[in-house]
Amino acid sequence: MLRLIWKALLWALLLPLTSLRWGLSRLRPRPFALQVVLEGAHPERGGPRGLRGGPMGISRMALRRALREAAADPRVTQVRVRVGPLTGGWAEAWTLRRLLQGAREAGLKVQAFLAASDLRSLWVASASDALVAPPHEPLTAGGLAARMTFFAEALGRAGVEVEALAAGDYKSAMEPFTRTGPSGPNREAIEALLADLDGAVVTDLAAARGVDAQVIRDAFAAAPLAAPEALAMGLLDRLAAEDEVFDPEADGRTVDAADYAGRPSPWPRIRFRQPRLAVVDLRGTIKDGRALDPAPTGAVPRALAGALAKARRSKRIKGVLLAIDSPGGSATASEAMWRAVRRLAAKKPVIAVMGDVAASGGYYVAAACDGIVAAPTTLTGSIGVIAARPTAQGLLTRLGLFQHTLGPGPRAHLLHPGKRLSQGEREALQRTVDDFYQVFLARVAEGRDRTPAEVDPVAQGRVWSGQAALAHGLVDRLGDERDGLAWLAERVGLAEVPDRVAYITPPRNLRAVVRGLLSARMAPLPAAVQEPLALWQQVAEQPYQAWCPWRVD
Repeated sequence: MLRLIWKALLWALLLPLTSLRWGLSRLRPRPFALQVVLEGAHPERGGPRGLRGGPMGISRMALRRALREAAADPRVTQVRVRVGPLTGGWAEAWTLRRLLQGAREAGLKVQAFLAASDLRSLWVASASDALVAPPHEPLTAGGLAARMTFFAEALGRAGVEVEALAAGDYKSAMEPFTRTGPSGPNREAIEALLADLDGAVVTDLAAARGVDAQVIRDAFAAAPLAAPEALAMGLLDRLAAEDEVFDPEADGRTVDAADYAGRPSPWPRIRFRQPRLAVVDLRGTIKDGRALDPAPTGAVPRALAGALAKARRSKRIKGVLLAIDSPGGSATASEAMWRAVRRLAAKKPVIAVMGDVAASGGYYVAAACDGIVAAPTTLTGSIGVIAARPTAQGLLTRLGLFQHTLGPGPRAHLLHPGKRLSQGEREALQRTVDDFYQVFLARVAEGRDRTPAEVDPVAQGRVWSGQAALAHGLVDRLGDERDGLAWLAERVGLAEVPDRVAYITPPRNLRAVVRGLLSARMAPLPAAVQEPLALWQQVAEQPYQAWCPWRVD
């Protein structure tokens, strides 16, 4: 009640100021172009992205709000978009492209300047009415590719090997440490995924540019293309330098989307209604332990369970959207998170929405929800389990170090890296991996209303695109966070998505804040090194993993 009274008083105090601003805007309207800069990472909401995030751009939520306001603002003459190098994944790029398409459908004229010539940037920029590129920069878009680095030979030269056991023919997370190239099933899955993504991108580009799909494939095959060649093939509308496109003196006033406050209103914008829907994030590698992640991402069971419990206890929150962007991680932590989600789902509707990747442990948690939404380009599935342990017996021998184990426990040092697994130990470990895989299948079967036998053919550790996952019944709808909220609103009986949504994050202690600041200032390692190192650390901490190792460029 006190909060409501305070808001009413604040509204009354602000009313004269907002009315004056509105009156001046009506007497002297000043047209302007809305400028949008798409470069680096664009998370759904602002927040830390970790070492892989790169430069932080406007959040998708803020961009969505700015474009919606601009469509109702007669002062906005056009939207000018500068598309630079994008470091987010393909699902993030799909949402950015969709936002530009929505702006055009709402009546806005969208002009894009292609400041980066890679495929992801071209795909996003192609959603504009007019696509401009610099006259002297070649178009480097050459199609999609997946990179994998294999370390087995290098480790062998150092006297180190990795013993890995997997449940699922396609569960390939440890292959970089055990092979010098992809296995047959792994290659099959990668090529199928790339074909899915390539088909979607080529189809979108061909439709946006009004050319045949073969023209796009020919352009990829001939990359890099000189700018005049790309123009002649219909991939661009015109060539111009950046200062010719974004010259405020020549083209009138511009307002950056991050600073745009929307169409002036005579009424103060104070929201009196309390949110009835909540969003909880699950980002990053899923880990064991009670300590919080450096950022409040919910990547440990304690953090996620605490956020979900807060939503469960709230009397005003009627439903929860679980936003997942995770390649998975610890299988035991994934199971703990699954149980926390099921506990909430027993009381309130829970919908999962997937970001760039929600695979393996990320999909494990999503399977506990009442429904799953994914972008067509989301990497998902990877329903499988691995166990691995590095063995340095060869290295120790080379160094002249010899270890002897004493004591009555014959398998007390089962996971110690100083010796190789015996045949009996390997068989016992494989049984536990297979058992965990059956639990994983049972969790997915329960969530998808199928039997484990029906899930197994599309499991086996195979990674799918969101489009393929929909066809195989692993997700329910294609879309992004806004679509997930719309579905959640429908489930709780709301006519539309409320303007205000609660975002619940775990609390952060001082140590977590300091660690987050330090990690944000560290120079990022190359992905080819950083990702395997992260997996190596994971298996050192917990041998049972539900992890998806892929990266698509």
